[in-house]
Amino acid sequence: MRARRRASLAAGSTLEGQPVGSVLRLTGVDGGRRRRAQLFGLGLRAGTEVVVTQARGGGVVVASDTGRVAVGREMARHLHVEEVG
Repeated sequence: MRARRRASLAAGSTLEGQPVGSVLRLTGVDGGRRRRAQLFGLGLRAGTEVVVTQARGGGVVVASDTGRVAVGREMARHLHVEEVG
């Protein structure tokens, strides 16, 4: 089994490129009303805690209380996160 890397997040980190197993809290979204509404509809809003379950090519799959969501690279670039715990 591969060893899991702990994410050491700098201020202003985004969801893009976070390693599998990272436990993160969404802190904000860059973009307009449409992007925020789209993410809100997927259950991703500021304050939501997620776990990165898959990461490939910049896109990620995250799990939260409401289920799992696949987020493409472009969208992941706009989701700001902080490490939990």
